[in-house]
Amino acid sequence: MELIQAIKNIKHIGNEIPYKEISCIRKNKEEAIPLLMTYVSDTIKLYRGLDDWDESIDDPILALYLLAEFRVTDAFTLFADILEMESDKVEWLLSDILSEDYGGMVVSVATFNDIERIKSIIDNIKINEYQRLTAVNVLIGLFGRGIYSHGELVAFLRHLLEIYKDDDDEFVDCLVDKCYDVNARELYPQIVELFNAKKIYPLFLGKEDFNSSASARSEESVIAAINSNKCYSFVLTLSRQLKDGVVSPKILALMTIRMYRTIL
Repeated sequence: MELIQAIKNIKHIGNEIPYKEISCIRKNKEEAIPLLMTYVSDTIKLYRGLDDWDESIDDPILALYLLAEFRVTDAFTLFADILEMESDKVEWLLSDILSEDYGGMVVSVATFNDIERIKSIIDNIKINEYQRLTAVNVLIGLFGRGIYSHGELVAFLRHLLEIYKDDDDEFVDCLVDKCYDVNARELYPQIVELFNAKKIYPLFLGKEDFNSSASARSEESVIAAINSNKCYSFVLTLSRQLKDGVVSPKILALMTIRMYRTIL
């Protein structure tokens, strides 16, 4: 199969997994990377111009997945551009992939030099909170990879809690969960105060989880947990949870591709 045809064929995710096309792109990785980047860039421009969902438009998901798999750091700008798009267009483009995998995908292409842009996305309240939380996942993933220090991460999380503690939305609730994930014990007294003031309602954690003696974990175990969490790390395993027994064709295709990659 010709590379150009392979890339053309992955532009729409149908009921069948494009195994041959993916294999062809992998075998021609160096030649494929600039073509994939151009395709993703052009597709982002198309999505920005949409007023309503259009099923006929090209789908860049598999191209993004491959760029992340190839660890193409030059593609970071494209991934960040998507996080800065209007929320409805990000939903059309990524669907559940935003919260499930996208943070780990961005981690795969990000470097230390990209941290300031990631922070700017998080601090931009005009951007949808779930897109901003995905950017927080990227910082956590970079900490797990040793690119971003624990002290710097904790300081930025402290800044976020202080700035947004009075916001009545899920952003701060989810931040609290992430503080636990990175073992930000320096912030636990501040978090307990937020619990006492009834300003936070995390989904999975309670005030007792932030008792310093109950939450003692080694740095090694924390980093290992981060690097095995698909929200923070690009993991080549079939690890997605099924929701309510319903999986969209796009999600099912990506799940199958993940499983396929692990046996190559």
